[in-house]
Amino acid sequence: MLFAASVRSARDGTFEARARFALDLGYEKLALLSPLLEEELGVLKRLVPRDRVGVLELFLPYPPEFRPDRPSPFRLGSADRGDKEECVRAGTRTIQVADDLRIPVVLVPAVRHRASGAFDALKAVLLKLLDAADRYSVRLALELAGPGGVPDLAGARECLAEFAGAPLGVWCYTDRLEASWEALRGAIDGATVADRGEGGKPEEPGKGIVDFESLRPLLEASPIWLLDPPLGAPLESLERGMAFLRELSEPKGHPRESLPERA
Repeated sequence: MLFAASVRSARDGTFEARARFALDLGYEKLALLSPLLEEELGVLKRLVPRDRVGVLELFLPYPPEFRPDRPSPFRLGSADRGDKEECVRAGTRTIQVADDLRIPVVLVPAVRHRASGAFDALKAVLLKLLDAADRYSVRLALELAGPGGVPDLAGARECLAEFAGAPLGVWCYTDRLEASWEALRGAIDGATVADRGEGGKPEEPGKGIVDFESLRPLLEASPIWLLDPPLGAPLESLERGMAFLRELSEPKGHPRESLPERA
């Protein structure tokens, strides 16, 4: 497996420092997640080799006029024809950026609210984006949604069956898994190592209630382990996260060996 750290646009101007700090700590890959502006992508191109970015979220980078503290302007899951066309246009551009930067996986964010027609709208957009992904040799990874979102585990299985043979996988979160996740084992493109408290509040990995030991089979099936601190978290959270990932990756009673690059 490879360890990855997320980077985003930040109003405090820490994007470049966070990217450098993550790579210096030993994270093999960066994951570019929302929000990300065009100017930060330019910074990243100058900062790191193209093959050091492992994941790019769909619809990124955002246009220069977009403010990082605003919600995404793209309405994935909307049944409106114009919204779907805009999602396809912006998503295709993301796939082209991924191809240019040699980013193997584009993360398709979950639809947070299960509105009427949301799942069908998501599949309609996927149908067109998978054609582009196939042309550019990029994989799309469906984020498994939390409660009330799309797609849930059953929805992800339906997408994988409907688009069998397409470059499509799933992206898991350790704090929102169902017991039947193993049905997706062969389709996992990555996992975000996340924790939560009793009330559902996000916590740093290892500080909440998630039983990571029971999730070893999931993580062992995942080629990328992603640490994704919340926006505004101090740089030290990346350091603590790296220590946690290293400890978690060690077989019981055996020291962790250096991680090989994934072919």
